[in-house]
Amino acid sequence: MPTLRVLTQEEEVKLCAALGAPWNLWVKFALLTGLKQSEQFSLCWRDVDLERLALLLPHPSTGV
Repeated sequence: MPTLRVLTQEEEVKLCAALGAPWNLWVKFALLTGLKQSEQFSLCWRDVDLERLALLLPHPSTGV
């Protein structure tokens, strides 16, 4: 199992600068939400509630 690695604020800034747009936004989104890669890239617009500022994530084992 991989070791959990937390970026420092300085590392985050350097990573986002190195990646540039639009990838830096994906990195920030992942860091701010704590979503796994599979959760982040499987999101659809129907999963986003802009009025409530919420994401609807399916249960990992049932998909509902």
